[in-house]
Formats: sequence, C-alpha cells, structure tokens
Amino acid sequence: MVRYLLENNVNIISLPGANSITTALVGSGLPTNKFQFLGFAPKQKDAIKNLFKKIISFDGTSIFFESPLRVHKTLIILKALDKKLKLEVCLAKELTKINEKFIRGNLSYVVEAIQSDPTLQKGEFVLLISAQNFEDEETEVEELYEKLRKHLSVKDLSLVISTLTGINKNQLYKKFLQLSKKST
Repeated sequence: MVRYLLENNVNIISLPGANSITTALVGSGLPTNKFQFLGFAPKQKDAIKNLFKKIISFDGTSIFFESPLRVHKTLIILKALDKKLKLEVCLAKELTKINEKFIRGNLSYVVEAIQSDPTLQKGEFVLLISAQNFEDEETEVEELYEKLRKHLSVKDLSLVISTLTGINKNQLYKKFLQLSKKST
C-alpha cells in the first residue's frame, strides 16, 4: 500500500514505532514481508563488500545503520559493487524529527542526492536496500544464451555474456557447453 501511495505522489510520514528499524521499513516503500537487520555498516571496504554479498543473497529488505561521517563513502562503495543498478534503496534520515527525510531510488540516485545537498550528510541514518527484485542471473543467462546461440559460437557467447553480466567467462563456457549438448 505504501508503495502504491508513493507512486501516486502521496507524502508518507511513518509514525514512531518501537524502534527506528520498523519506522524506516514502513516509510521506505520497500518490501516489508521479509527483512534482516545487519547492525551498523562496517568501516573497511572488504567488510562492506561482504555486507553487499549478504544483501544481494537475501530475498527481502536489508536494513542497517550508518554514521553521518561514513554514509556517503558507504553508498559510493555499494554503488560501485552494484554495477547493474537494480537494487532499490531508501536512505532514511532523522526519523521522527523535524528534518525527517526519505531518499528513495537506486544507489546512483541516492549518491547524487547526497552529493548535491550537503545537509543530507548530517544526522542519523537508516539505510534500507531491497534485493527482492534483483533478477535471477541464472534465468537471465539462459535467456541470453537462447537468443544468441544460433548466431555465435560457445566461446564467443561466453565472452559476450560475461561482458554483459560480469559472470566469469570460463564458468559460462562450461555451462554453455552443457546446454549445447542438451539441445542437440
């Protein structure tokens, strides 16, 4: 319902709940049926990469806190990792306070919003990311294979689809060899 209202330009104000996690989740417009809370975002880049892996492997909304000193840096790293820009993001700022704000969109949009308005880099933050709509890579790869297999060799298919998806070309080559044996 919240998503529908947001899509129809209705301003949503989430009433305070038991904690900021619930308030942020309800006001985010992201899926609420399944979520995980991951605490504070880590400081190190490698730890943020591991956090990203947890986020994209979870079929729901991931929620974590971020400090005002690191929110921009964390978003930049996450944006670099999300090459397809398919994750839905909501940055909730200053919940239940006069300057409460929800910034919704993909990572690129949220990073741009923060860069263009320095006041958005101050305050308390709850970051919510939904991978629920993340396309199933396996299905995507098989669809690409079916569309292109008549036009390209298995080797060329592997290279092209690896470039498009970021999946290792050797893995794809093995998979496509198996698929080509099944279809003959």
